Amino acid sequence: MSCNKPPKTYPEQLAILKVRGLVVPDEPRALHCLPHHKRIANTYSLSADNLKSILEHCVYVRNLCAHHARLWNRKFTVTVQLPQNSPASVVPNLNRAEDRRLYNALVLLTHIVGVIEPAAHWSRHLTEHLLTLKPDLLPHMGFPTDWQQRPLWQQLLAAK
Repeated sequence: MSCNKPPKTYPEQLAILKVRGLVVPDEPRALHCLPHHKRIANTYSLSADNLKSILEHCVYVRNLCAHHARLWNRKFTVTVQLPQNSPASVVPNLNRAEDRRLYNALVLLTHIVGVIEPAAHWSRHLTEHLLTLKPDLLPHMGFPTDWQQRPLWQQLLAAK
């Protein structure tokens, strides 16, 4: 199946976002920033398509949480396009065998939070919480059996 729709212009994209509830206090500035999506994605060492997919997936997961849906053993219907080569700090931590589970979303969120605010404690608190869970729950969330030996988690466990 192919899509033959022409791409939306930036003003059309902004209008759609506003209809969906986005508050845009400075519309001219927003229109100025929209074409810079590749530069913004580069800040996170991601492609623009990867960042778009990650943000859409975050919205999906956020909506599940907001409506009190369970996450621990859910197979997501909206999946994330996993980065293939970059960022080097993320790729070895992903679990490609479980691409419809929570684990990869947590890895990607940890990366994004770390770029936005390197001093943030969210990732450390997440790791501490994961250690309190019964180990038999983790595979249902897509955690690989060796998750604590993967570089991201080893770094967070060492900082604990």
